[in-house]
Amino acid sequence: MSAPTGSLYLGDKLPAGFTVRLTTTDGVTPISGRPVTFTASAGAVIFGACNASVCVVLTDAAGLASTSLLVTEAGEIGLLATADANSATAAFTVSTRVRLLTVVRPVQYIAEGVRVTWTPRVTLADNSASTSSLPVSWTGTPGLSLSVSSSVTSAAGAAFGSATSGPLAGGDRSQGYACAWVNVCSLLTAQAVSAGEWHLAVVSGAVQSVFLGETLGAVILRVVNANGDPVAGVPVQIDQILSEWEPACPDAGRCPLASTIVSTKMSAVSNMDGLLSFVPTQVAGMPAINRVAAIAGTARFATLSLETHP
Repeated sequence: MSAPTGSLYLGDKLPAGFTVRLTTTDGVTPISGRPVTFTASAGAVIFGACNASVCVVLTDAAGLASTSLLVTEAGEIGLLATADANSATAAFTVSTRVRLLTVVRPVQYIAEGVRVTWTPRVTLADNSASTSSLPVSWTGTPGLSLSVSSSVTSAAGAAFGSATSGPLAGGDRSQGYACAWVNVCSLLTAQAVSAGEWHLAVVSGAVQSVFLGETLGAVILRVVNANGDPVAGVPVQIDQILSEWEPACPDAGRCPLASTIVSTKMSAVSNMDGLLSFVPTQVAGMPAINRVAAIAGTARFATLSLETHP
């Protein structure tokens, strides 16, 4: 007797059908021309020899009767073959295959009015096989181009594309697709955020106080929308005014005003995580206070004061 064994998946071509051999009591001599009835004792099965759920097949000259199998529902499958008072059984399990393609960041928020390129990432999951080294196809639309048409997953089942979208008006969106296993697909979306909705926050480097000869660390800023989602492609203006160290005020009279050493203006653009950074201005050998104002959009700004002590 031969039959499928172990765990299989719905929709797979079964590695074997169901075959039984009918012999005389000596266990060797075949019995030909005898009807064998195939049925399913558990589960939903179509027997290919008859294209029915109950099938009668005559044994051949070798005493063999066989049929292919089509399992139509997942679950425990039990097969039964009977001929006269003889019977044979087989059992195996058929599971539902679950394949998922997930876009790690399904919506990439971008600044209105600019063209932004970013790196979309997807992860694959499959309960029946490894997701390593699988092809992923990337398909764009007129508003979202994907320069990489296909990529291959890593050992962890991740794949990366390269997307470009914009310029879009605030609130507008463009979309593309990532697909694996031919027809398992997910949308990736670029949505523009109006300048009035940009919010600017200091991630690190806001509170710094060093001594002469030490270096101030980089300041990292993040641009987000009203919901806290990172916004890419936002131009941020960074103004720095470096003033001399402020002397102590006298017991009477006005405090002396510190002179400006240097003032600078620069700009930076937020990446796909909404992040940008800059290195604060310092002048070697001079204690100073660096007053920084970072401005994004029409009404959002962040200020900080960085000190280099004498």
